[in-house]
Amino acid sequence: MSRVRIIILTTLLAASLGTSAVSQTQATNLEHPENLKVTHRLGCIALEKVRNSYTPADISRAVTKCAERGKFEQAIQLFFVYSVYGYYDQERMVDTSAGNAIGALNLKTFRTLSAGQREGMAHAAQEFQDASGALFKGTCDLVEKLGPPSYEPIYMAAHGLKSFKIVGEKVEYLTPSELSELVKDVDAERLWNESLHEVNNCPR
Repeated sequence: MSRVRIIILTTLLAASLGTSAVSQTQATNLEHPENLKVTHRLGCIALEKVRNSYTPADISRAVTKCAERGKFEQAIQLFFVYSVYGYYDQERMVDTSAGNAIGALNLKTFRTLSAGQREGMAHAAQEFQDASGALFKGTCDLVEKLGPPSYEPIYMAAHGLKSFKIVGEKVEYLTPSELSELVKDVDAERLWNESLHEVNNCPR
């Protein structure tokens, strides 16, 4: 079973049960203002319209909008992009707890969908798992052309336990500049190949 299908089915189940599939290590009342912050307000867009400046938090909204309109195949393609980018961003984190941002984002993406819309997403995920199929190959081709993220993953760094500090009885949140220091320098080409081909099984 493909990684994307596993993620989708697990998240759909959690959303339908009204439970959280993400770590509870970060207290809900300590949410950094930049946590999962949307920087581009997207509607239901075609995969060809995605830019590498769009974060998973941005693309998540497009996934939900497509699912709400019954465009499940399009929604799965968009979900795949943000899954690839999400893995890439997780590997850039100094604070490993920040990587839980993707689990939180997955749940947020599907939580508001109706039972019928969730079922439509599950069916689309089933079709997408055929690695030899036109949908998967075509999506991989477009994502490969898109290339690695060009943004700094502040939306994710702000989700981690190191995004704030306790000073006396006060909580102080790190500034975006300070959050950027929690982003590692990586070998972009190596990590992009790992994210796309090794982890998400796109053909080379």
